Amino acid sequence: MQQYKTDRDSVEAEIRDSIAMITLKRPEAMNAVSPEMARGLAETLSEIPKDGSVRAILLSGAGRAFCSGGDIRAMAAAIEDDPREFFRELTTNLHRVTRSLLTARVPTIAAVNGIAAGFGFGLALSCDLVIASERAEFSLMHGQVGQIPDGGGWYLLPRVVGRKRALDLYLTRRVLDAKRAEEWGIVTQILPAATFREVAIGRAREIAQGPTRAYSEAKRRLGEGWEQPFEEYLEEQSRVIVELAGTKDFREGVQAFLERRVAKFEGL
Repeated sequence: MQQYKTDRDSVEAEIRDSIAMITLKRPEAMNAVSPEMARGLAETLSEIPKDGSVRAILLSGAGRAFCSGGDIRAMAAAIEDDPREFFRELTTNLHRVTRSLLTARVPTIAAVNGIAAGFGFGLALSCDLVIASERAEFSLMHGQVGQIPDGGGWYLLPRVVGRKRALDLYLTRRVLDAKRAEEWGIVTQILPAATFREVAIGRAREIAQGPTRAYSEAKRRLGEGWEQPFEEYLEEQSRVIVELAGTKDFREGVQAFLERRVAKFEGL
């Protein structure tokens, strides 16, 4: 297994129980995204081992917020120079983050402990599952500074909530609490704040113990299926099912079912 433990100034990461646990670590700024954090998060995601030692990714924020969006103070400083170059570098790294999460071969989970605003909202949307504390809040505040949503959030949000609701969130800067976000399909599970981190890690651990290869193929088929003609989709689906039928995890799953025991998947 490759070594994977990093403690950058604004991003901390390690592998625990086959989970790549990544934490945004600027609690004093409510994990606002500075250029350094954007670059650090992009690099951290790119360094996740692909040798099978990581079977899930859990993304969380330190302190009271998940991620409060872009660092306005850094933007203000950039105005004195050339804000266009500032945003060119920033969006390049933010989009690297979005691509890494969307194309990850393992399940990705956002553990939203508090505020998820701006890019933080998009960051959560870029993950496969969004587990939220009962105190979590979601909002788009880009219009407040004359900008449009960044990252992949503006691409993903209307696909989750519809075009009109997406525009409503942007134009009115409405804040969604965890319950409303769950009703709109943004949040997949709400947890009590008091035990949020422990239960979220437990859920990630359960997923990491699953049939990783099958999960990867299921994710891929969901993503590619939107763009494929139906007959082509069915043909590819059949090919994948036949291929998975030859895996160790499939044999283990069937045997465990027949023996009425919990399957021990290896991701193979």
